[in-house]
Amino acid sequence: MHDVPLSDRIDYAILAVVFRTPDEEHQGDWHDWEDAIQAILGAEANVRELLSAFKRLWNGGMIHLSKPDDAEPHGTAYSGEDGDDEAFFLTGPFTAIGTPGGGDCWDAITIQWPREDIGAR
Repeated sequence: MHDVPLSDRIDYAILAVVFRTPDEEHQGDWHDWEDAIQAILGAEANVRELLSAFKRLWNGGMIHLSKPDDAEPHGTAYSGEDGDDEAFFLTGPFTAIGTPGGGDCWDAITIQWPREDIGAR
């Protein structure tokens, strides 16, 4: 597992959090996400590394990112603008929603992780 670059391990952990749920989405604030990622990695990722992973997965079409608003649970989509990152990710909850491409990636992951780290899918 330590041979795998940290960025790949963080990507994997985010996909695991999303795709291990029945509806293939997860909502939480930044601290909820950090805790979920740490539970899978067994170590903390710093803010920059975790933020980069969310953006990388979003840019790659693996996940959609949204924030709830007063009317809708997925009311505001992530803009992708660097200037919006702090307000989007670090203020209140946000949701990562698995995409078909992300599901294909998740199904094809070949990284060998200890079973207790990832749980049963």
